[in-house]
Amino acid sequence: MMAEGRTQPSYYLSSLDPGLGKTTAVVSFLKALCASDQHRHVSALVCLARREEIRDVIEGSGLSSDEFAVLAGKASEGPQSARWVDLDGLGGVAPDKARVLFTTQAMVKHRCKRSPFEDVSAFQYRGELRQVRIWDESFEIAEGITMDHDAIAELFRSLRVLNPEATKALLGLHRELEDAPDGTIHELPDLASPFGLQLVDALDHHGSALSPEKLETLYHLVALSSQTCVVRHFQGRRYLIGKATPIPGDLAPVVILDASGRVRQTYTLWERHRRTLVRLKAAAKDYSRLTIHHWFKGGGRETIRDDISRYADAVAAAINTKPDQEWLVVHHKPRDEETDLAEAVLSGLEGNLNRVRFLTWGRHHGTNEYADIPNVVLVGALYQRDIDHEARWHACSEIAPGQQRCSEEDRLAVEEGEFRHMVLQALCRVVVRKNEGGTCAPCTAYVIAKKGDVVRSLKEAFPGAAIVPWHPETVEPSGRVAEALEIIRAWLDAGVPDLLPFKSVARTMGIQPRTFRDNVRQHPLFMSRLAALGVEEAGGGGVRKTGFARIAMEADRAA
Repeated sequence: MMAEGRTQPSYYLSSLDPGLGKTTAVVSFLKALCASDQHRHVSALVCLARREEIRDVIEGSGLSSDEFAVLAGKASEGPQSARWVDLDGLGGVAPDKARVLFTTQAMVKHRCKRSPFEDVSAFQYRGELRQVRIWDESFEIAEGITMDHDAIAELFRSLRVLNPEATKALLGLHRELEDAPDGTIHELPDLASPFGLQLVDALDHHGSALSPEKLETLYHLVALSSQTCVVRHFQGRRYLIGKATPIPGDLAPVVILDASGRVRQTYTLWERHRRTLVRLKAAAKDYSRLTIHHWFKGGGRETIRDDISRYADAVAAAINTKPDQEWLVVHHKPRDEETDLAEAVLSGLEGNLNRVRFLTWGRHHGTNEYADIPNVVLVGALYQRDIDHEARWHACSEIAPGQQRCSEEDRLAVEEGEFRHMVLQALCRVVVRKNEGGTCAPCTAYVIAKKGDVVRSLKEAFPGAAIVPWHPETVEPSGRVAEALEIIRAWLDAGVPDLLPFKSVARTMGIQPRTFRDNVRQHPLFMSRLAALGVEEAGGGGVRKTGFARIAMEADRAA
């Protein structure tokens, strides 16, 4: 439809799971497009997350070297031309003569900072817009911004020399925010036009004078210029929450290929509030041959760093259960003098160490290098702060802070959607991504996480998968946790089919519902033992649950 000009200026989302043929469809289409005499005037733009991914698509497409060009890496910024990349001898021609142009998503954002998409000649074919536009993987219509107000003060020394008037304006802004209560709606002044503080100028002319952190703050200030923002107090600091739009508004129509489309709340918000997202036909994938062992334990970077030997021992023990098979371990990249989890795990392994591969969070998507590995361990995840999820909610829904406050339920929905997105992308680096008649290949996974309703998120990300408790530590429950578990066991023995409300358990224990939630329900040992009893949190019809219920078996769901 795009090739023939029959689409609306919308964003078309294909959220087929890994292994169901998104990439195959793209490369087959590109080859057919270039071979079609009826479409000789039609060209395509393919935007990928990283330069490394371009090679795979080119090799799979079967395009001849005179049919494509590549714009990636550090292209020159000359007034009329750019340096077009030859990927290690794969070939390519000048972009205006190439039917298919491959580029990175970062390049699109960079080139469109100054101008709308239609005015960027680098992306055009023979002076005309490319009709077919394909965006591979994650797409966010807007970027949520959380800016520490103290970061503004760090600009003063560098910016005072470059622009004294701008520095004076920022001093005033910093003083205003210093005393602003939590939830204050703040209208930022126009910091871009009066003082020549445009981001592109700062990057192009003053980059050497500003550190990457200061340049990011400058970018945020320009992006939030003249916007309505909200002040949030978080962990003893003040933040401004707003949004930016790094994707040019006239990029549509474009097809988005993102397996996470069905699990991320950001697309749902976009679809519901902006009404410019169109979901393409879905195809279900059965994960019944996937078994996920879940350890209800903290998976944040600092939590793991402070007790890394325990995590490493648990991961090594899991890998040693299959000493003759290959494994992939996804973990946090160590910083500075931190102990490398990979080295700690290797020290506890049996057999051939080369059978275990390691991948760090942040590199956990967009590669098929590990597609034949049958076992995977996800050590934690890339958790973000509550204020980051709030900012993302405002950005994707386009609801300004002054219009409506992000509720706790909405924030939790975004947070759990981001967790599902990360886990789906990371786990699908291995053999589970393969499709065998609509069912995934047999796979065993181990997941360490406890933030949010992890079990429910795993079930939603991998329909049909078996989620079983993983207990690397042998610790017996005590105190209130043991008391609550006994109450739940008695309820199970009584054979009562109805929901067991949280309030009823708290009342029986003689404590407040809030205390029960904070000190019992969120206790790691309670959560793991609850799953072992065949019980889950349920009711409520949304993110917030109201009680305990038996975990329904597949046969019960079918009935």
